[in-house]
Amino acid sequence: DLKNNLISTIDPGAFLGLSSLKRLDLTNNRIGCLNADIFRGLVNLIRLNLSGNLFSTLTQGTFDHLGSLKSLEFQTDYLLCDCNILWMHQWLKERNITVRETKCAYPKSLQSQTVTGVKQELLTCEPPLELPSFYMTPSHRQVVFEGDSLPFQCMASYIDQDMQVLWYQDGKIVETDESQGIFVEKNMIHNCSLIASALTISNIQAGSTGNWGCHVQTRRGNNTRTVDIVVLESSAQYCPPERVVNNKGDFRWPRTLAGITAYLLCTRYSAGSGIYPGNSQDERRAWRRCDRGGYWAEEDYSRCQYANDVTRVLYMFNQMPLNLTNAVATARQLLAYTVEAANFSDKMDVIFVAEMIEKFGRFAEKYKELGDVMVDIASNIMLADERVLWMAQREAKACTRIVQCLQKIAMYRLANGAQVYSTYSPNIALEAYVIKAAGFSGMTCTVFQKVATSDRTGLSDYGRRDPDGNLDKQLSFKCNVSNTLSSLALKNTIVEASIQLPASLFTQKQKREIRPADESVYKLQLIAFRNGKLFPATGNSTSLADDGKRRTVVTPVILAKIDGLSLGSPRVPVNVTLRRMAHGADAVAAQWDFDLLNGQGGWKSDGCRILLADENITTIQCYSLSNYAVLMDLSGAELYTQPADLLHPVIYATAVVLLMCLLMIIVSYIYHHSVIRISVKSWHMLVNLSFHIFLTCVMFIGGGSCIFLFFFFFCFEVGIILHYSTLATVLWLGVTSRNIYKQVTKKAKRCQDPDEPPPPPRPMLRFYLIGGGIPIIVCGITAAANIRNYGSRPNAPYCWMAWEPSLGAFYGPASFIIFINCMYFLSIFIQLKRHPERKYELKEPVEEQQRLATNDHGELAHQDSLSVSLVSTSALENEHSFQAQLLGVGLALLLYVALWIFGALSVSLYYPMDLIFSCFFGATCLSLSAFLMVHHCINREDVRHAWITTCCPGRSTYSVQVNVQPSSSSGTNGEAPKCTNSSAESSCTNKSASSLKNSSQGCKLTNLQAAAAQCHPTSLPLNTGPQLDNSLTEHSVDNDIKMHVAPLEVQFRSNGHPSRHHKTRSKGHRASRLAVLREYAYDVPTS
Repeated sequence: DLKNNLISTIDPGAFLGLSSLKRLDLTNNRIGCLNADIFRGLVNLIRLNLSGNLFSTLTQGTFDHLGSLKSLEFQTDYLLCDCNILWMHQWLKERNITVRETKCAYPKSLQSQTVTGVKQELLTCEPPLELPSFYMTPSHRQVVFEGDSLPFQCMASYIDQDMQVLWYQDGKIVETDESQGIFVEKNMIHNCSLIASALTISNIQAGSTGNWGCHVQTRRGNNTRTVDIVVLESSAQYCPPERVVNNKGDFRWPRTLAGITAYLLCTRYSAGSGIYPGNSQDERRAWRRCDRGGYWAEEDYSRCQYANDVTRVLYMFNQMPLNLTNAVATARQLLAYTVEAANFSDKMDVIFVAEMIEKFGRFAEKYKELGDVMVDIASNIMLADERVLWMAQREAKACTRIVQCLQKIAMYRLANGAQVYSTYSPNIALEAYVIKAAGFSGMTCTVFQKVATSDRTGLSDYGRRDPDGNLDKQLSFKCNVSNTLSSLALKNTIVEASIQLPASLFTQKQKREIRPADESVYKLQLIAFRNGKLFPATGNSTSLADDGKRRTVVTPVILAKIDGLSLGSPRVPVNVTLRRMAHGADAVAAQWDFDLLNGQGGWKSDGCRILLADENITTIQCYSLSNYAVLMDLSGAELYTQPADLLHPVIYATAVVLLMCLLMIIVSYIYHHSVIRISVKSWHMLVNLSFHIFLTCVMFIGGGSCIFLFFFFFCFEVGIILHYSTLATVLWLGVTSRNIYKQVTKKAKRCQDPDEPPPPPRPMLRFYLIGGGIPIIVCGITAAANIRNYGSRPNAPYCWMAWEPSLGAFYGPASFIIFINCMYFLSIFIQLKRHPERKYELKEPVEEQQRLATNDHGELAHQDSLSVSLVSTSALENEHSFQAQLLGVGLALLLYVALWIFGALSVSLYYPMDLIFSCFFGATCLSLSAFLMVHHCINREDVRHAWITTCCPGRSTYSVQVNVQPSSSSGTNGEAPKCTNSSAESSCTNKSASSLKNSSQGCKLTNLQAAAAQCHPTSLPLNTGPQLDNSLTEHSVDNDIKMHVAPLEVQFRSNGHPSRHHKTRSKGHRASRLAVLREYAYDVPTS
């Protein structure tokens, strides 16, 4: 089975050795050449399938080697039924072979007829010539300027050996003419199925205007494709090339001559292409006219599909015909699709939904369920971005149409005899009553939402209807025949709004009416909206309540309407109490008028005033029934959110301990950098690691759960910093583990020529590009995609990413980095197990030591390694062994990951799980603090000495004198050791007599390290000879790469003052260190 493999060529004899093969499937490849040699060796092949390839004909004898063939298929889109397949009829009859599902594709007169069913007299090679494939590019008229270059390519099906492709201009043959800039390529055969030729006009002149054609010529007939070329002078006016990006796609309009209409093909999408105007893809084109002045003018993209998947599907909904049978089902489908309305990005999304709600309204009178679904759809639309709703309102009054449709729903239900109708959703609540004016004594209606007592986040998500049918987070109405709120006992609820209708609402109306009072029946309708998103001010509202959009709606919107009550009714005060969602200034009570601003609608403050306002409740009074709300100026004000619970005190207490420990580590390593025995790379990595753990902890306790940062526009900054610091921490841990691995696996290099220039130092910036650059890129892309991903939505429970984007932007990359870290840990552990002698990293010697090692190499060999140099701790690049470094970075990663997980769970879970994980967080926090302090400070002699020196300056003198070498034991001649005038002079003061006394114990040295420290030559006593003979070993040379190592038992004591004289050298001297001396010290104990 070789189908769907894009096979284009099969070599002769490719199947030799497959004599037992029974079935061969080569369908849906790109095979164009077939001959008998290809199938050699398939003597037992019974079934062959060649369908879906590029060949258009089969030559006689192609299947001669297939003696056992019984079934054959060769259906292609290019199969030409002509005289070239006449041989097949006779061959199929003689061999009794079945041809399955193979039909002619060309000529058109034989299309869809089976190859075996076509009459032989119709299989001719007579004109007219029909080619299965014949095209020329470009295929449309070309408008070019003098001096431009224009390439053409022509390609046709190769059906006869005498075929050739010729080029013509206005009926005259065109050949290569370099002086005119015309180049014609020779005919080329591609894969035995296509013949191609190319024409290039490199320097178009005025004479190039005309009709250019590609002419295919055969003995069976000719065929031609032509293109018109219009050459313009350079001074002609034209519209410049321009890129237009809209909801129909990305269009790149070319430079177009003035007065010409340009056309571009629409991008074709898989879904819904059949419902757009235009019968074929060629007719689905966008056009744009270039006017006489050389400016782009009219344009039309209506025949193109919408580029956004959401808009394209909603357009399909909008085009579906509705009737009594499918109205409810279609409405439910639309409801399911609008659940993600928060992702709507095009104004057409809202417009299409508004049009569908209007269509559903025609059937709402017959189906009660349809009204409920309409309310739910409108509730979902309120999740859309305010900017999208504003554009939809300005374009087609979409928001106004939705609200007016909702007002009709209750009237449809009450018209059928119902006395009460109500429906609720997360963002909209609707209630309607049939009221008799005679018995009306006033009414108070309250809009509320139930809140569970254990709900920490309060009103954290109003987005959608609970999938389990839970109504706790939906707006609800509760009405009572009373003018007070005292009778409304609503436990575990948040009151969003209330409205009081006075008893005098119908009194004056009854007096003026002649009919009896008991006949005065009205329909009261109340609608509550959670916010003012469906009431955007789109026009010039400077003179209105919002004062030119300076004020915004900060409360729910509640609508009161009585059907049948005339507008000329007397002014009756209606009191409305609203809960504010934001704190601001310059509050004003307002009502929405649908007729303002040419039907766009607007807020007006006439007839309304504020009666009472406290911390988050405002009571207003208006003298007409309308849509009520409170508007405020929020410039510089923060969004009011439900006060989130503080984190458990154990989190704050232990986090402060961790912050203090990290701060102490950072300050110690920066202030005492010159005396701490740590490599430059490790120093940078440790400081950055501590800083990013510090940053993560600060952001978590300071803003991770919206505790101290009530400004919602700061919340996304907290989320971004948490995202960045977490990724940066694990990356710096990865950089550290990689550095340890490189040092453990580093091999000694051959001794280089002192005159040879040293390799340039590698910049430290590379580590910062990894540890800090990668997180910045990831956070930047995530924030650029949608800044609302970082918890900046109102009432977000905590300042962190939404679940879906966090999978790819955080959890995926973090898991991958942690996995890489673990691989490094495992590799380092294996290396240390394989090479137990590798324990410490040594620093590179300076230039003088390199020259001494080179000049005195022979002398050292002559002395048979009996004269060696003592090694102090200044020879170590890092005080910690590789094993200790691995333990430090591995345990730090484990504790950090645990700390992050426990912190996240303590914020996101409810009681009592949040308390449990808070305790886990505290224990992990203290463990991480203690480990970092012990490992990086307390357990290091150099850091302890630096602290003692800083805190108790008197003790530093004592520690120096303890290491002074007595003159009586300085050497065999009783003289003090003398040093050469080199950069190693500081070694003289730090060598003690104890080092000489213990020269036969403890430490193993390499002979090159001994040669590098020539300032302290010491002759060993003769009685130590046997000990040296017993302990001296030498490693074999491995291809001149490994060093000779002569370990000597020498015990040393650190003096707390590592030699850093090489820092005063120039960069050139430091760069000339001999890399071979960076081998490891073996079994070096640190007392």
